[in-house]
Amino acid sequence: MLLIPAEYWKAWLFLFSHPFWLSLLLILFVYLFWMSWQERKQFNYLLHSPVSLFFKTIGIGVGVGFILSMILLIWWKPTIRAEEVLLVWMVTLGAALCRMRFACLSYVVGVLSLVSLASRQWGSGIAFLVGNDWWEVLHQFSIQDWLWLVALTHLCEWLLIRVAGEDGMIPIKMTHEMNYPIHGYWLQRTWPIPFILSTSAGGWLMVPVMIGFESHSCSTPVRQQKRFLSTYVLFFALALCTLLSLASHWSPLLWVVALLSISGHEWFYHWNKFRERSGNPLYVSDQRGLKVLAVIPDTPAAKMGIQSGDRLQRLNGVMIQSMDDLTGVTAQAAFLRAEIIDGKSDIQYRQKALYEDDPHDLGIIGGVTIRKKMIIQKEAFLEKNRWTNSGSL
Repeated sequence: MLLIPAEYWKAWLFLFSHPFWLSLLLILFVYLFWMSWQERKQFNYLLHSPVSLFFKTIGIGVGVGFILSMILLIWWKPTIRAEEVLLVWMVTLGAALCRMRFACLSYVVGVLSLVSLASRQWGSGIAFLVGNDWWEVLHQFSIQDWLWLVALTHLCEWLLIRVAGEDGMIPIKMTHEMNYPIHGYWLQRTWPIPFILSTSAGGWLMVPVMIGFESHSCSTPVRQQKRFLSTYVLFFALALCTLLSLASHWSPLLWVVALLSISGHEWFYHWNKFRERSGNPLYVSDQRGLKVLAVIPDTPAAKMGIQSGDRLQRLNGVMIQSMDDLTGVTAQAAFLRAEIIDGKSDIQYRQKALYEDDPHDLGIIGGVTIRKKMIIQKEAFLEKNRWTNSGSL
């Protein structure tokens, strides 16, 4: 039976008042409120409560950190030092100011590992850096231990994306490769993960880090996109574990692992974004009806049972293909009869009385409308892609 000393629990209590941990929470708090501001600016509605999302994210992150710390306590004693944690923390803060996805541990550790490897290869010739305290920290950076932490946290991220990858997603407007506007969803999650590690030098080390992902879904159903993304993260983590195991026998492989830690994330982000923008757009309105991207809680649409992903086909017998069509009907109606195609392609009928203070858009955020000319262009573009792909095979 594993006996855990009292100092371990004291370290956990101290961590929650540690400035490194508190600063990561502040970054998350500001970012979630910035996303809420973007929602209100774009839709005049608040789709998600930033406060509830903030506390849910913290709860998930602390739970994952605690469980993984307990597992690592049994068999892993890293050589990570407190100075390295400070360095990782500073780079994380700087990366978050550039783009939130860059604050993920894989980017931060990948960059620091490459700099450390370069310093060991060529740094001795840079005389003015030799003897500098931070240069020495970089030079002695525990590359393998940090990269193992990247791999293990991304095994956790695979599960987190599966469970909570849709939380906080917001509709966004993008431009298709054919240069017409489309709608989709922006999936972005960041989790602060605290660790308490038992080091080889003795004592307990507090290591607060961040992991996260960013993706777009325009031509793929959100749940399918979430499964696809989580599967990629799983293979990414397993690839890191495999290469790190081999690197323990042949150290030059650390260059490959450090590069993969950065490029594995970034390449997938750009490739997937291009794939989504060039595919057949799902979240647009057309002759089949108004595509519902989101429904604001406690609005007429929510009370009618209209859900995200539905397609509003007719309202009081009038074909609805745009938000203008919708507001044109509701502005003159006291009672609504709606014909809806749900996510399973079944036709549903809803009805509701309208009151004076009800919004004319019913609380619906609808997809941009693709007119007939755009549809013809889209079909020609997709046909060209099919011929190109079949020709390349």
